[in-house]
Amino acid sequence: MQRKKLYIVDGNAYYYRAYYALGNLSAPNGQPIGAVYGFTSMLSKLKAKHGVDYLAVCFDVKGQTFRHKKYADYKAQRKPMPDDLQVQVPIIKKIVSAYNVPFFEKQGYEADDLIASLAYKFKESINILIASPDKDLLQLVDKYVKIYNPQKNEIIDRDKVLELYHILPEQFADFLALTGDSADNIPGVPGIGPKTAADLLGQFSCLEEILASNKEIKSEKTRKALASFSQQAEQCKELVCICENVSLPIDLKQLQNTEENIPELKIIFQELGFKHFLANLDKSTPDEPDGISVITISVKEQLPDFTQGLEKISIISLFVRTDEKYNIVGFDLNDSSEKIFRFIISSNLRIEDCAECLNKIFGNTDILKIGYDLKTSCGLFAKAGIHLECPFFDFMIADYLLNPGFTRKGFASIFSAYMARNANSNILAIEQFNLKSVLAAELKEKQLWDLFCNVEMPLIKVLSCMQIAGIKINPEILNVLNTHIDKKLKHLTAKIYETSGFEFNINSPKQLGEVLFKNLKMPVLKKGKSGPSTDGEVLARLAQEHSLPKLVLEYRELAKLKSTYISGLLELADRNTCKLHTSFNQAVTATGRLSSSTPNLQNIPVKTETGAQIREAFVAGSPEHWLVSADYSQIELRVLAHLSQDENLITAFNHDLDIHIFTAALIFGVERHCVSKDMRGHAKRINFGIIYGMGPQSLAKDIRVSVAEAKVFIAEYFKRYPGVKNYMQEQIKQAQLKGYVTTLLGRRRYIPQINSKNSMQRSFSERAAMNTPIQGTAADLIKIAMIKIHNIFKEQDLQSVMAIQVHDELVFDVPDSELSKVRQIVQREMENVLELSVPIKITLKQGRNWRDSK
Repeated sequence: MQRKKLYIVDGNAYYYRAYYALGNLSAPNGQPIGAVYGFTSMLSKLKAKHGVDYLAVCFDVKGQTFRHKKYADYKAQRKPMPDDLQVQVPIIKKIVSAYNVPFFEKQGYEADDLIASLAYKFKESINILIASPDKDLLQLVDKYVKIYNPQKNEIIDRDKVLELYHILPEQFADFLALTGDSADNIPGVPGIGPKTAADLLGQFSCLEEILASNKEIKSEKTRKALASFSQQAEQCKELVCICENVSLPIDLKQLQNTEENIPELKIIFQELGFKHFLANLDKSTPDEPDGISVITISVKEQLPDFTQGLEKISIISLFVRTDEKYNIVGFDLNDSSEKIFRFIISSNLRIEDCAECLNKIFGNTDILKIGYDLKTSCGLFAKAGIHLECPFFDFMIADYLLNPGFTRKGFASIFSAYMARNANSNILAIEQFNLKSVLAAELKEKQLWDLFCNVEMPLIKVLSCMQIAGIKINPEILNVLNTHIDKKLKHLTAKIYETSGFEFNINSPKQLGEVLFKNLKMPVLKKGKSGPSTDGEVLARLAQEHSLPKLVLEYRELAKLKSTYISGLLELADRNTCKLHTSFNQAVTATGRLSSSTPNLQNIPVKTETGAQIREAFVAGSPEHWLVSADYSQIELRVLAHLSQDENLITAFNHDLDIHIFTAALIFGVERHCVSKDMRGHAKRINFGIIYGMGPQSLAKDIRVSVAEAKVFIAEYFKRYPGVKNYMQEQIKQAQLKGYVTTLLGRRRYIPQINSKNSMQRSFSERAAMNTPIQGTAADLIKIAMIKIHNIFKEQDLQSVMAIQVHDELVFDVPDSELSKVRQIVQREMENVLELSVPIKITLKQGRNWRDSK
């Protein structure tokens, strides 16, 4: 019997290729679409290709991967994604979804890792063809896995790899470890090129055998290079080895090459002006099942037909359609009957025309609203005066709770994952009811139902209100700061030139390297393929011996702050109101913490003067208002005390002692009044480092002591806090047995690599097992507090608003007249959010700007 085929597309590789090939193409509205067009052409042909039984696409995710943590210079030479490509990526993903092709992306991993994991997961039962020009993937080629070139319709198998590179596919990671890979800034072993590497791998089977048999190598030059850079070669192999065990909760059935969502594709292609693709689309659309009718509402006069009988419903399914600018172009409603009301928004029926009838449903707190990404829907409808109120059932959040750390994009992807079939694109509002019962059952089975209903669902409205309210900034402060930083950068530039004795491009790693290592004769601490490394880690170490690296680090930090925050905040602020409307993301982090984007407020430096000046630009909404900051005090250590039930930790908090002085006294064996500033500083780093599973090497580097001293500190810590040590060990054990850990409120985090043979992955997993219950519980606490405070503000009709949530801090915009009352409400609710074995405390401050309220 012939084996079926799964084609896996390297998404990033192909949209980059299309971008550079068709970069000049633009839509009727002027939007760049070259990458979209080229990618769509490739995908549509692949979908129609005979023998494509299953299909998937994998994408990179913005941000660092586990490889960056291992090697700071990984891909450091790559330029940022061009702006005119960046705007096309969401459209590409939207088209992939409309073609009903599942796509995968996961924080901390590259597309290559996801491709490899899918291939490994399914290759025993089907043949795998990887559509990618990336040579790194050649290491995956075996009997059942091959590389496919759609442009040439060419397949690369084991024989072809041997012909091209004179090595076997399973040796390709060793090959790259030796030769390096300039595309990823992998240094390899200086002096060893492809021919030498192939010869070595012909004589020895792998890198480890080559290094162990160094004396047998004839070339003295090669022997010396391998001896000098053996550790670098081993590190390079770790970097180039593709991870095959990323957890991807997907069944093969969900990857079936099925019919595309023609109505959705038509809307997208019409907006982009893709006449060729429109002409090729099958004109027929999916039929409605027998008994189901779709009632189209496209003019105001039809609204009364919809409003009849609204008072009887208890649940409504909402499916929203938007254009690429997130304007509502239509939406479907279903009340669990066999009728779907399809609203078509146009000049004949504006969204504002629907406000009166929709508010009767959406604003009714007795009606359950179900849908995907309801926070976004809340914001979109609010622009038209339509208010979505709880209770909610959100499919995006339900899937996130069941699979934290793995994000499925779009309702269709979630539906196919749980229902083992594709959703009927013409009756999605009804399909949502089918999925709801399945997800609700899973949430209850995994004891996540209470967390879902009582925390995550009410939080949707809280976050939506925060986003709509926004926070005001003072552009004048940012402009003054911008001028000040320009002067500092100019001064630093002059100082760098004076200190080095040369004028050079400070932003050029190559020129900086020449100044540091050639002219000033500083020691080379790390070497790349193009020369000595000048990354932050290297400069920090060199700064201990010379002032120039310290100046360069200061220059880099200021330049980054200028581009990321000062210019970024000015661009993102509403020009009329001077308000920032950041997005608070509920389904991103694996621990349950909220994140923010556009802008990311969590990355504003806390301890630097420049960071404080940036915070000064965040101001109260009017001269009669205050910004009130409420910051949980050492909440993660307090949670640790409760979870571990460590007697010393509980005693310290119950007696309101300075926990860092208390720890220092225990570790250093002195009375508390004898603890020095340095002792307290060391103890503070140990206290917080333990939470994140910090080992002796990291601690030694952090507090600048020897590894031996750091080991003594950690041993002494666990000796004084035995409950903490037992708790940490128990969390690792539970993760090894169950595959997941839980927070106090039952939130789960799956840790699939806890038993990995790869020491780097296993160590990361163990740290996650120790930290997640602590960090996740702290996240749950602040979410509950946010819900309670929001509801009280609403019940008491207060004008105060919750404006910012960052880490363990909430910031409120409060009128003078409500200041005393709000301070009382916030302190009471945040400190009594949940009963722990130790008191929960907050630091409460106020000011006219965020800096003064810290």
